[in-house]
Amino acid sequence: MEELGGAVCCECGCDVEEIIEINHKNGGGNQDRKHRSALAFYGDLLKGRLSMGDFNVMCRICNAHHYVRDIMGVTGFTIKFNAV
Repeated sequence: MEELGGAVCCECGCDVEEIIEINHKNGGGNQDRKHRSALAFYGDLLKGRLSMGDFNVMCRICNAHHYVRDIMGVTGFTIKFNAV
């Protein structure tokens, strides 16, 4: 995560580590998970076999929002993180 900017959501600023994920910017995460394990994915990312530019760090909520907005084309939603 540090290579991608740290464990903070690039959309809303959420820093709750339990819900931080690596997002495939152009979609394809579900397909990727069918073909390789998480360990293999992280290894490929760190070894430079995958372009860091194709990924970013998001919280689980913003990652779902990204899918709905950018992949499915459904708009009209906003997300705001309120630190407790």
